[in-house]
Amino acid sequence: SATETTIANIISSKGWKNQVLTYENLEKLFGALDSGRCDAMFTDKSALAAWRGNSAVPEDLTILPEIIEKSPFAGFVAANDSRWRNALRWISYGVVQAEEWGINSANIEEKKAATEPAVRKFLGVEGTTGADFGIPADFMAQVVIQVGNYGEMYERNLGPDTTIAIDRKGTLNALWTEGGAMISPLWD
Repeated sequence: SATETTIANIISSKGWKNQVLTYENLEKLFGALDSGRCDAMFTDKSALAAWRGNSAVPEDLTILPEIIEKSPFAGFVAANDSRWRNALRWISYGVVQAEEWGINSANIEEKKAATEPAVRKFLGVEGTTGADFGIPADFMAQVVIQVGNYGEMYERNLGPDTTIAIDRKGTLNALWTEGGAMISPLWD
């Protein structure tokens, strides 16, 4: 895998004499760590954080801050369903845009009264943005009402107050305006 190559390159460049063990699934990998068969492991941060959160001794497990490779996750839909694909794509962009514009589940009704044309179009107060996907014009307002913006969803599911406890600050999961990679195309 790409991770194996990255780890081998790191070990080689540091001159370390470590042995790399590979496992066919995360359960076996985490079992090797728990049993003392290995001293360190590499996988995506969310998997490490979830395992640490469910560990009997989470205080004994430290997730290092260094990011050794970029492995973005994505969803997929059936190739022959372009309307559904486009709707999901714009919903994904939209939750990021909502956070950037300060629109959240607590202030959505107030934001619907905004005077900015882009915000009014985004929330379905004006225009027909959702019609191209066969969904209501206010689809983004409904998404934010029901699940919140990207930041709200992240904090609720992965943030510091969860068992996973991954802080967004300084990571690719932060908005682009805060040094991260989360950005939405223009909604105008």
